[in-house]
Amino acid sequence: MLPSLSLFGQIPDDLSWISRQERQTLQRDGFFQYTAGSIEQLPLLKKHPAKASIVSLATGQGQRQFNILVEGLFWLPTRDLSAQQSLEKFFRLSQSFSKMKGMSYFSQSRNRQETLILDIFRVPGPSRKEPLNDREWSNVPARAFEFFYQKDNTFGDGIYSMRVINSFPQTTIVISNEERIFWGIMPLVDPNDLYFIFHAQFFDSGILVYGFSAAQTFSLFGLERSRESSFFNRLRALADWFRQQF
Repeated sequence: MLPSLSLFGQIPDDLSWISRQERQTLQRDGFFQYTAGSIEQLPLLKKHPAKASIVSLATGQGQRQFNILVEGLFWLPTRDLSAQQSLEKFFRLSQSFSKMKGMSYFSQSRNRQETLILDIFRVPGPSRKEPLNDREWSNVPARAFEFFYQKDNTFGDGIYSMRVINSFPQTTIVISNEERIFWGIMPLVDPNDLYFIFHAQFFDSGILVYGFSAAQTFSLFGLERSRESSFFNRLRALADWFRQQF
C-alpha cells in the first residue's frame, strides 16, 4: 500500500486497471495525462472498465472522427462523505453553472494562473442566450440534460450542451459544442465536433475521474501542441474546480 499524502488522500487499493507507476503519479500529483492520434491509441481508455460506453458517447456509434485527443486521470479526495453522498454532491455541482464563473487553470506557457471561464449560465436552448437560474434538484435523476452559454479566454463565447448519466457508483458527464468555436479569428471546431467526457467513480475516500477530450479541428498550421494543451487545460480546470468544492 502506498503512503497517503495529506493533499490527495488515500487512493483505493482495488484500482487494478491502472499501473503501479500511474498510481504513484496520481498519488503524488493528483492527476496525469496522455495524448494520442486516435481513440484506439489512448493508453488509459484502452484499459478503462467503461471504455465501450465512453467511446460510444464520444463517437456516436462510430459516426464521428477526431484529430485531437487528450485524456487524463484525476483523484479528488472527499472528506466525511460516503460514496453515495459524493455522487449526489458531484451531480448538483455539475448543474451549478453560475458557480463555475471565474474557473481558472495554471498556464504552463505563461507560468501563472489564468482565468478560463469569463462568464457562464444556463440557457433555454441551442439558439437562445437568455440567462436562466441554475436548476434546483430535489433528487438526483438517472439522466439530466441542459444547454449553457460559456465565454472563455481562448474559444470566445458560444452555447454548449451537457448530458449527465447517474448510475451509482458512477456518473458520466458529456459536454459538446452547439456552435462553431474559433481560435482567435480562425474557425477551429464545427458544431458538435468537440466532446468533453468526465467519467467519475465514487469511493468513500474520494472520486476517481477519467477525463477525455476529443475534437475534429480545422488545420492550424503546426499548432497541434497548443490545441492539445488548450483542451487538456479545460479538463484539468473542471477537475480542479470539483476538487476545490469537496
